This record gives sequence, structure tokens and C-alpha cells, in this order.
Amino acid sequence: MMRYTFHEASLVLPADVRDDSVQVLTIPVSGATPLSLTIHRQPVLPDRSLGDLAQNELNQIAQRSEGFEKIWSRDHQLDGRDACIVAIRYDMSDSPIAQRLVYIKNDDSLLKMTVSVQGDFTSEQLAVLNAVASSLRFTASAAKDGQYA
Repeated sequence: MMRYTFHEASLVLPADVRDDSVQVLTIPVSGATPLSLTIHRQPVLPDRSLGDLAQNELNQIAQRSEGFEKIWSRDHQLDGRDACIVAIRYDMSDSPIAQRLVYIKNDDSLLKMTVSVQGDFTSEQLAVLNAVASSLRFTASAAKDGQYA
């Protein structure tokens, strides 16, 4: 058994539980509209490369989303782990949406952070996004101890 801790409370769960949770956060930005941050994790096979995982998802998004455009993609490092950052845009009639997708492989799971804004990112929004993303720190004992915050 393990104690699973989240913002409001904690639970005792079987030790082999898998965390497939999604967090949705709204981050205020001075002088601009807030950022919407979604954090998602999913299990992946350990032999799949980060680039393949990201490209596979982008292909799926492109097939099901009209007005989808990949603007750029680049490799990055976050907390000593390989990451892939992708800038995308959805032109949906009169309400375009810009997103940054950050993919990070963590052993047998893929952590994906999606940051969304209406229209294009402002310099203020990008500064907050960069500060938030660069603050990412993995907890070495999280998966072993079952302590997720």
C-alpha cells in the first residue's frame, strides 16, 4: 500500500497503482491574458524515443484537427532530461489558439505539458511560460514512494 497525496487530501492505494492523472492550471500573467497549463502523463514503452512519441502525437492531432499548424520544434533539456518543445497553432474561425507542447520522457512514462493562449503568445506570456517550464524538477522518490503532489 502507498499514500497518494494531492492538493486537497491523500488516499491509501495499492502499491501498483499507476498515476494517469491530468492537472489543469490557470497561470496569471501581468498585462496579458492568463496561460492555461495542462499536465498529462501516460505510460509508454521504454524503447520508444522521445522524438517518435512527440511526432506520433502531432500526426494524430493533425489528422483530427482542422486548421492545425506546426510552427517549430526543438530538442531541449529540462531538469537534466531530454525534452522536445513544439509550437503549434489552431486557426479555428475567428478564435485562433497558440500552444507550446513540452514532452519529457521519464522512465516508462511520458510527461506532457500543454500551455495554451487565445491568439498568439505575447512576450509577457512567453516570459512566464519560460520561467514555469525551467522550474520543473523531478522528485527522485516520487514513483518509488507513491508521493505525488
